[in-house]
Amino acid sequence: MIENSEVGLQCNGSSKKGKNMDADGKRVPNRLKRDLLAGKVCLGATVTMGNSVVAEILSHIGFDWLWFEMEHSALSDGGVLAMLQATNGSNTSVVVRVPWNDKTLIKRALDNGPDGIIVPLVNTAEEAEAAVRAMKYPPVGERGAGLSRAQCYGMHMDEYMKSANDEVMTTLMIEHITAVENIDAILAVQGIDSIIIGALDLSGSMGILGQTTDARVEAAIQKVLAASKKAKVPCGIITVAPEQANERIRQGFTQVIVGIDVLYLVGDILDGWRLRKGWYWPDAHNEVVRRILKMAHGGTRVILIAGNHDEMLRPY
Repeated sequence: MIENSEVGLQCNGSSKKGKNMDADGKRVPNRLKRDLLAGKVCLGATVTMGNSVVAEILSHIGFDWLWFEMEHSALSDGGVLAMLQATNGSNTSVVVRVPWNDKTLIKRALDNGPDGIIVPLVNTAEEAEAAVRAMKYPPVGERGAGLSRAQCYGMHMDEYMKSANDEVMTTLMIEHITAVENIDAILAVQGIDSIIIGALDLSGSMGILGQTTDARVEAAIQKVLAASKKAKVPCGIITVAPEQANERIRQGFTQVIVGIDVLYLVGDILDGWRLRKGWYWPDAHNEVVRRILKMAHGGTRVILIAGNHDEMLRPY
């Protein structure tokens, strides 16, 4: 009979000889969690396209972590499973944002074996406690146990159940003015590994949707950041430009999104058209192309578009 140790299993990241298991078959500590606890800046990208090739490429580019987006995308549990499998062998941590703070949705996402879960729209300490309970096995929480990729389909069941409560990250989204008002109470909940500010939804909850640079939104962001520093809980934020990312890092944000897959794709396609077909960008006054941004990784350009797409490019 062939022993499991000889098979080179690729569950939850790798085999006993790979990145998520050490030489004794023990789970290697969560890289993203350890780096954040050490105060390191961790740069990530958001993945919204349900494609394992995209996930595989991004996991090998050099990002510290990837955010698989299930709330604002068509990603399914099965799609996320395939994408997680595609990251096997990389050194990039992967977290999944579930669609809602619901214990069944969280449980299903956890069983696919990510390094952490992002729980959206947590506004109170009670909602934070519910998220933590859903993330943790008893006696700490109420997560159910089953056979899945996370435990290598039962082949590392005991080891996973002993380590998951400590190693799988619980990250909460702070994206409503109510959460800002309750931030100290939220951060006092035991079991929270990090928080991420969602400035876009935050602006909407303040009645100024989309105005993420408004002074009132920025004041709310800074209030959350200051509270996270006081509570010693790592704080993250989403950025789309290198100068914006650098400024947030200077302010003390450490779990920083610096790009989104669809923006990378759109930016490169439009840039390719411009270079190869003799098109030029219209001037700034028509507000069609508002910004062309060179991103930190691979020189990728991101374009934020406003206005009539038909006016985006004009021939010479």
